[in-house]
Amino acid sequence: MALRFGHVSPNKFLFGHFLFGCVWLAFIGGMASLALSVILRSNLKEYDSTTCRIERADVRQTSIDSFAFTAEFTYEYGGKTIKATSLGRPNQQEFEFSRLEARLPLLEKYAPGTVHVCRVNRENPSDGVLPVENPVPELGGIWQVSVIACVCIVVTIFLSVGLGMIAFAFPGLRRKVTKAVKKRLGGAFAMLFALPFGIIGIGIIASTILTQKEASGFIPVQAKILYSGVASHHSTGSRGHNSTTYSTLVGYSYEVDGKTYESDRYSAGPSVSTSNYDQQKRKADTYKAGSEVTAYVSPRDPRKSFLTMPEKGANIALLLGMCAFAFAGIGFFLGGAWLFLSTFGSDARAPSFVNHVLRRSHADILHIGAFAILWNLIAWALSVAFTYDEPISQWGPVQYFVFIFPAVGLVLATVFVCKLIRELRAPKLTMSLSCAVWQPGSTAQVECRTDRPEAVEALKIALEIVEPRSCYKNTNRHVVSRIPCCSHKAPTVSEAWHFSFIVPAVDAEKEQSCAFAVSIQSSNSRKPYKFRYSLHQ
Repeated sequence: MALRFGHVSPNKFLFGHFLFGCVWLAFIGGMASLALSVILRSNLKEYDSTTCRIERADVRQTSIDSFAFTAEFTYEYGGKTIKATSLGRPNQQEFEFSRLEARLPLLEKYAPGTVHVCRVNRENPSDGVLPVENPVPELGGIWQVSVIACVCIVVTIFLSVGLGMIAFAFPGLRRKVTKAVKKRLGGAFAMLFALPFGIIGIGIIASTILTQKEASGFIPVQAKILYSGVASHHSTGSRGHNSTTYSTLVGYSYEVDGKTYESDRYSAGPSVSTSNYDQQKRKADTYKAGSEVTAYVSPRDPRKSFLTMPEKGANIALLLGMCAFAFAGIGFFLGGAWLFLSTFGSDARAPSFVNHVLRRSHADILHIGAFAILWNLIAWALSVAFTYDEPISQWGPVQYFVFIFPAVGLVLATVFVCKLIRELRAPKLTMSLSCAVWQPGSTAQVECRTDRPEAVEALKIALEIVEPRSCYKNTNRHVVSRIPCCSHKAPTVSEAWHFSFIVPAVDAEKEQSCAFAVSIQSSNSRKPYKFRYSLHQ
């Protein structure tokens, strides 16, 4: 049953778009204002700076994967000695962090008796705040930049959607937007939408590969287990269903060159969470508090360590998933870029053609080449990640399965090279069009030149009228009519020849256009070369 919207008033329909766009922008503005208020509140720009002395500092473990740092400090302001306990921001008595590696550096940096710079409220001198920085950031520098870039891109997408809905409500503005502009906006939106997926996928793949490579050079040391347990992670799905996953956490300490370090990094790879609590519990129970184990420490940075090498299956699943992210992101980005760039120059409607050189379309070769390069880059990086530290004699089903993807990449590259060689060997054909006034019924002259007439055995040229046809969500080129223009066979083919044709009538509302379909049978190929020369009028 077809749905009809005829009973909906056009004004109400457009007002709905306008109202939705305004509500959307108001929501984005509210979220941005909330984030900005939090940032400004933590900057403490309206507070004065003064020196303070740490009197007491302590770290307590609030849960298996959470810690709280507390400190008491004194400072002098206005001739009075004041004691305060706020850390990071006003009225915050605890500085929370989740990495065990940060406990000893925090206690060492803010040891009793050390002097630091704190911030004091001018209006209320008893309101003193000690800025505290986590010595072990939750995310590395590269990840921080990636997260900021993704947030900016997502905000830009949300703003574009809101502004687009508001612009859609104005018929006058909507009519001024041509189809080419719509394609450019769609291409730009696709590129923005794809960037976060590409950044996340490529970033996690590169991080996992580099981490595995770096971990192979770690040295073993004796470590003491401090605690072990299972951490739970709660999440809510798109349909409101709650899910819980579990991961193993083990805290341990070790010494390098007489200095004690602490860490809770269990595996060299990424932390893997599963829904099987019993499996994670059995893994954690193997590490009893106070027992001695072997840990692996980086010779360059003793703060980096781990207890076990990552499970092969976990890394494979992660890398395959991130490859899907990277493929989707890069594919969407290339598609958006192609859509964005293909519209430039397509709106030109020349009233006359004088010695106008027609352009050939190389879209098929470019598409195959771009896809082959993209596929090989990701497939070979993935295969190297799985096999660089495994000798061929120890390869298993996983390694052989992964090499299917580079094999497909080689096939794609071979197809691209064959098409490129065939293109280079094809006779070069140049077509020049001359027409004083381009209008239906007028006569147009075409001059054709080839660089190797002796290699041309047969040549056919036809003028086609094409229009886009949509089937579901796909748009294809449909040939409405085909008008033969010339046909030559050896030895009548010369270096240059001319032919004329009557300019056909096209329907602009159906976006019809003209193109020359050329078929050349050459002596160096069994199959004829088929080219298309687009003509925008």
